Amino acid sequence: MGKLPKAIHFAPAGAEKLPFSDGLFDGVVCCGALYLFPETVEALSEMARVMKKGARLAVMTFVKRRFHKFKWVYEQLRKDHGGHIFDIEEIRSYLSQTGFKDFTYNIHSSMILFQADKD
Repeated sequence: MGKLPKAIHFAPAGAEKLPFSDGLFDGVVCCGALYLFPETVEALSEMARVMKKGARLAVMTFVKRRFHKFKWVYEQLRKDHGGHIFDIEEIRSYLSQTGFKDFTYNIHSSMILFQADKD
C-alpha cells in the first residue's frame, strides 16, 4: 500500500474561485458535484488552473443518455436544485474549451465516470 499523507487540509471555497496556486495539484477529483455548479465552464477552467500540466481530472456526474426515459426527473432537478444533467458531447466540448485532452468515459445507468488530462 502507498504512503498516506500526514495531514489532510480542507479549504471550503466556490468551484469557480479555488484558493490555490496555479499548477499546484497532480490531479483533481470531482465526485457528485459538477452537475450542481452554476457555471460549468468556469469551474472546469478553475480546476485546470490549479492542476499541473499533464495532471488528471476524474469526475463522476450525471448524464442524460440513460435519463431519457425519465426526462421529468432531470427537469425537476434543474428546476428545484439548479442541477444540470449533461450529454456526452457537451462534456467533451467543455473539456476542450477549458484545456483538457484525452477525454475517456464509462456510463453506468445515469452516471458518467470520466477522466481527462490537462493539456
